[in-house]
Amino acid sequence: MINKPIDELYLKMKTYYKATRSEKNLETAVERSVRKVQSSSVKNYSKGYCMRFIIPETEIMTLLIDVPGISIDQIKSAFISQWQIPNANAPMYGNAYYHLLSLIMYFGVMEHNDRLAKNALALILYKLWNGRNIQAFKWCDPDTMAYVISKMSKKFEAKKHATPLELINNYSVPTIYKKYSSTVRRNSDETKRIFNASFARLRQMYRSDSIVDLESGKPKYKSGIQILYYKANKEGLKLSTISTNSSGSDEDFDLNNILSSHSFDDRIETITTQIVISKRRYPREFMTFLSNETSVKKSTIEVLVNSIHSNTYSDHIHEIIELIFKRIQSSEIDRSEICSRHFLSTFVKRKIISSKHTPDVDNIKKIVDNMLEDILSVHFNEKLKTSSRSSQDFAKRTAFSHMRRVLIYTFAYNFQLNICSGE
Repeated sequence: MINKPIDELYLKMKTYYKATRSEKNLETAVERSVRKVQSSSVKNYSKGYCMRFIIPETEIMTLLIDVPGISIDQIKSAFISQWQIPNANAPMYGNAYYHLLSLIMYFGVMEHNDRLAKNALALILYKLWNGRNIQAFKWCDPDTMAYVISKMSKKFEAKKHATPLELINNYSVPTIYKKYSSTVRRNSDETKRIFNASFARLRQMYRSDSIVDLESGKPKYKSGIQILYYKANKEGLKLSTISTNSSGSDEDFDLNNILSSHSFDDRIETITTQIVISKRRYPREFMTFLSNETSVKKSTIEVLVNSIHSNTYSDHIHEIIELIFKRIQSSEIDRSEICSRHFLSTFVKRKIISSKHTPDVDNIKKIVDNMLEDILSVHFNEKLKTSSRSSQDFAKRTAFSHMRRVLIYTFAYNFQLNICSGE
């Protein structure tokens, strides 16, 4: 049986990574590129669906540079041939960026490395998003766009996600991958199908429900972000000028709705992402508060609060934020209390730090303890023998409980910042 061009490239990759045992290096490099996109996106969070991604293309195009017998020209030639693209310089189908990442995605699928495959697919979707956005808008006003998204029908997936980053990461990648990965595994021709599906989903979100204009003979679209945006822009509609009380409770401003709707999961994911990929400069007042509330040295506090901003702890952080939400929900406090300057010193201290035998709180402490043990091992080369009864280890356990407070307060601070400042 003669292998197809894409399969030939895959076999070269498989041979190389098996011989060098360096597949993990490729996975890490692709993930690093994804994190760079995410990091720049957090800084542009306020742009909402006007956002365009900053993609490290130069870095991405060197991802397979070490694999013998594979060059960018060879990759492009293989995909142009197998995808049967008549014009090798076509803006989208002829772009080597998509070919390279489609090959990496195919390798991940074939090697059952879902993490690698999904990250490659995410990088494809980020660039496809930029193309749709640039084509749809010469200039995009975030305030007008925020109005459009807030008033869209719930059938639009965009309404359920705060930014295109969250839409792609939390919806597009997992749904597309789940639907098409098995067919891609059976036939490398299907790489074109998953690429087309990715493009079509984004295009449909911008423009959909087409009819033929009788005068021009060209398609005319009735719905989608682009259509609604220009209509709102023409009428001067902006979210900042619309009273949140005029149309009932609003999911973006009503805490009860956030806790009881699809926004709950989106908000947890948003806060988690912000913590994981941002390197926040914490204000002096907050650092002083931590110092006063614990017996932990300021230098140690600095290390602790900075250490949580790592993808290593993303699963831990997601669970902690979810449990904080649930604790607030069970305590029936409102947004004004969360945004109070006394939120940490009253609610968090009484209902989380000092609370005992409450399931949600017990789980928060267990997850934080698990994180803290790893942080101590990595940053302080310290391991606590919890079973020891020596006075030295008792002192360590006391210090451990104070450091746990530092982390819990820090998570609660990030939670408060998101809810109250709209980050």
